[in-house]
Amino acid sequence: MKTRYIPATETTPIQSIDGVMANSLQQKKEEGESFLLSVAIVLIAAFGYGAVGIFFKKLSMHHIGVTDTLTWRFGLTCLLLTPLVFRKLICVSTKDLSKIILLGLLGFALQATTYLLAVDTVGAGAAALLLYLYPSFVMILEKLWNGPTKINFSHVFLLILSWCGSLLVLQPSSGKISLLGFALGVSTALIYSIVLIASHSLNKSIHPVVVSWGVSLGAWLGFFCFNQVTPGIPVSFDPRVWFTIMGMVFVGTLVPLSAIFMAIRRLGPTKTALLSMTEPLFAITLGVLCLGESMTAVQLCGGIFIIVSACLLVGGQRYEKSERKFV
Repeated sequence: MKTRYIPATETTPIQSIDGVMANSLQQKKEEGESFLLSVAIVLIAAFGYGAVGIFFKKLSMHHIGVTDTLTWRFGLTCLLLTPLVFRKLICVSTKDLSKIILLGLLGFALQATTYLLAVDTVGAGAAALLLYLYPSFVMILEKLWNGPTKINFSHVFLLILSWCGSLLVLQPSSGKISLLGFALGVSTALIYSIVLIASHSLNKSIHPVVVSWGVSLGAWLGFFCFNQVTPGIPVSFDPRVWFTIMGMVFVGTLVPLSAIFMAIRRLGPTKTALLSMTEPLFAITLGVLCLGESMTAVQLCGGIFIIVSACLLVGGQRYEKSERKFV
C-alpha cells in the first residue's frame, strides 16, 4: 500500500480548520479589547463633561461669573485648537465656516450659558440630569420636521417618564420645586437638541476638529462682545483661579471633545450616546466629593427615570432604523 507524501507547504483539512478557529478566536479577542478601549474613551469624555459644573462652582467662589468663565473657556480652547486646524481650514468654504461660527455664536454659547446657570441654581448633579432630556426633544423636533407620522405610544410613555423624572430631580428635601431651575434645565436640553440637529449635516462634510474650533470661536466672539458692554473680565493672579480655568479647558473641554469624536468613529453615534449617559453619574459623584452636594432618594429616583427613558429612546430609534433596512 502506497502512502501519500504531504509537502510541508500543504495543509490537511484538520490543520486548516484549526487555523481558521485560531484566527477567529484571535479576531474576537482583538474586537473585545477594542470595544473595552472604546468604552474607556467614552467614560473619559463623560467624566470630563461631568466635571464642567464642578470647575464653574469653584470659579464662582472666586467671584468669577458665567460669561467671564465661558469667555476664558472657549477663547483658550479655540487658541489651543488653532494649530491643529490651520491646514484643514483650506478645504472649508467660507459659507460652511460662517455656518459653524454662527452655530457657536447663537447655539453653543446660549446652551453653555443656560447650563452653567442651571448648575448655579440647582447644583451640578441635577443640571447634568436635566440635560439628558435632550433625546426627547430631538425626537419631537425630528417628528415635527418630517411632518405628521403615526403616533408611537411607547415613545409617548418614555417622554412622560422623562418629564416626570425632571420634576422629581428638581424637588429638594424641602419639597418645593425650583421653577427657575426647571426652566434653565429644560432650555439647556432644548437648545442642545437644536444644536445637534443643526450640526448633523456639517459633521458629515467637515472634519470634527474644524467644527469644534469654529464653534468655540463663535462662542468666544459672543461672550467677548457681551463683556465689552458689561464690566470687564476680571483677571485674578491667584494661582488657584488659573489652575481651575485650565482644568475646565483641558479636562472639561479639550479631552472630552477629542474623546467623544474618537468614540463616535470607533463605536458609532448610537452606542456612544448610550454610554455617555454615565455623565450625570460622574457629575453627581464629583458634586458630592468636591462640593458637598447631596441628593435625596426622590431626586435620585427622578434621575433614574430620565436616564432609563433616554437610553430606551436612543435604543428604540436605532432598532427602528435597522427594521427599515429589511422592509
